Amino acid sequence: MYHLDLRGLINPFALLKASKAFKELKAGETIEIIGNSPEFANDLLKVLPACSCEILSSEIVEEEHAEFRLLLKKKRANRGEHSPSHTFEDQS
Repeated sequence: MYHLDLRGLINPFALLKASKAFKELKAGETIEIIGNSPEFANDLLKVLPACSCEILSSEIVEEEHAEFRLLLKKKRANRGEHSPSHTFEDQS
């Protein structure tokens, strides 16, 4: 599992870092993202393709500072990366 701590970053920069980190994951890998921007989790899910991630958990860690923990799993491979579930065998 990968960990990404985005506490203290402004939302656009945090979104950029999180989407880049998510794109580097292989299918089936998970990433834990910790942040403190109330709108970040919703914005991130708008940026990532819905079919590419599964939300394993989403929780408020500390209400006073609006800290949250988001656990995501990558569902499919990046373009150009072959996933075992999408390979074809030669039938000849």
